[in-house]
Amino acid sequence: MNLDCLADCLPVVLRRRRMPAQLLVLVVATAGLAACTGVPDERPNVRGATDLASGQAVAEVPAMDGTDFRLAAALARTDAVTPPFRDVLSRFYAGRGYRPIWFPDGHATAATHVLLTVLRDAKDEGLDPADYAPDTLHSDCTVASAIDVAGCELRFSNALLRYAQDVRFGVFAAAGANPGWHVPRPQDGDELLTAVVAAQDLAALLRDLAPPHAGYQRLRGALADLRRAAAVARPLIAPGPALQPGDRGPRVSALRERLGVEPLSSSADVPVDVFDAPLQAAVTAFQASHGLDSDGVVGGRTLAALNQPPAQDIAQVRLNMEHWRWLPRDPGPRHVIVNLAGFELTSTQPGVAPLTLRVIVGRPDRSSPVMHGQIDALVLNPPWTVPKRLAVEDMLPQLRRDPTAMQKKDIHILARRDGVLSEVDAGAVDWQSHHAQNFPFVLRQTPGPANSLGRIKFDMRNPLDIYLHDTPARNLFDKTQRTFSAGCIRVDQPLRLAVRLLGGDTDSAAAYLQRQIDSGRTVRVPLQQPVPVYLVYQTAWVDDDGNLQLREDVYGRDVQLRDRFAFP
Repeated sequence: MNLDCLADCLPVVLRRRRMPAQLLVLVVATAGLAACTGVPDERPNVRGATDLASGQAVAEVPAMDGTDFRLAAALARTDAVTPPFRDVLSRFYAGRGYRPIWFPDGHATAATHVLLTVLRDAKDEGLDPADYAPDTLHSDCTVASAIDVAGCELRFSNALLRYAQDVRFGVFAAAGANPGWHVPRPQDGDELLTAVVAAQDLAALLRDLAPPHAGYQRLRGALADLRRAAAVARPLIAPGPALQPGDRGPRVSALRERLGVEPLSSSADVPVDVFDAPLQAAVTAFQASHGLDSDGVVGGRTLAALNQPPAQDIAQVRLNMEHWRWLPRDPGPRHVIVNLAGFELTSTQPGVAPLTLRVIVGRPDRSSPVMHGQIDALVLNPPWTVPKRLAVEDMLPQLRRDPTAMQKKDIHILARRDGVLSEVDAGAVDWQSHHAQNFPFVLRQTPGPANSLGRIKFDMRNPLDIYLHDTPARNLFDKTQRTFSAGCIRVDQPLRLAVRLLGGDTDSAAAYLQRQIDSGRTVRVPLQQPVPVYLVYQTAWVDDDGNLQLREDVYGRDVQLRDRFAFP
């Protein structure tokens, strides 16, 4: 067969580009055979052609040269692009008549070098440049004497789409590990490729793919700082008894070097192996930045944090940059973020400073989930219907020991009779015969000062039945590590959060809420607009003073994510 004749015929076939990609190669071959056996060139009749499957007019596309033909054929091969991006690339290139954007005349454009630079710098975003193979792309497609133009075109577009997905929305989908996370990952690769074609400043366009959140950008800076610091050897402090002010010895000298603290005086008469006041202040600051008890004494947990390898600090920051990528780029002008690992809640709304409150989260065996929901109402003086799991695991054993145990907590035991919940005499029930599969009771605590939900519940409807609420156990907020709940989020100073969510005049809102609470009645106060709530798990962040904060991985979730990333 005459290949020149085949090349002349291909534009006719490819104009009818609505056919499935899998048939493209077969059709190309068929068209070539027909053309080479004398079928006349039908290109003058293409204008106004009709798609035989749909009956709709087919828009005319520009004529294609040999590179365009090879690009169309490459798209039909199963190994040409990464499967998640095949449909995007097929639509995009079909829409532009299979004309290349990176190699329009068979040679690399300046845009290819911009993209390669961004891919090499992916490490600055906490990503692994090797995932995008910039060096291989460079050697195969921009400096080689003979290149596969169609293959390189698709490899560059594929690398762009993968990098864009990773840096914008996360290397891993949050919903895969967190079933309560309902923030969608946009599928907008077509728009991105179109923007690349039209971009006046491609470097700026690609830089802006990263999350715009201040928290992410601060971690990006902290990552660069940690990498620079890792180039300098970090002294290890030998194990031993707790170090405290007044102690002396080589372990104190190592501690001083580790924290970069000069002695009280530079005089040669002043020993450097003494645990003095400046060193104590540095230890206290270090403990505060790691969520440890700030007592100025180097005990076991503080020593472990001091001796943590730099690579582990770097990995921790990279993991938390991934957590930021899971959040929507615009979480809404009014929103609440609960950091489960930091035991802290931040409420944000326009025109006022963020409100930050302490929270108590789930125990490690009943960990609070990463999830997304909306607060749509406040419930004042709420009753508490005990979740079945808690009723069976926590309260049934108490009832077996003492049938009056729930009465002492003002918890009523109800059972359904003829379709109606009625109170049951706990003393008349054989509690030994009941278990998880045979527990027909509902346990409900009446409103009041001892109610487990306190005086305010923040109604956040979701399938996981997780919500924010007050608590009578306020002393627990003074603990450094606050993992005491059964999964829901207990909020310190909940009235302040309630007033913030209501909006408007804060004094009148606070007075109204307090009156309703004082009445003792259960009152549901709907919000004018639901407020998005994001429960996140961030063990690293940079505070407003520019200090990197690192926290213990209390739920072991960083370990799981780190294993998926295969960090060193």
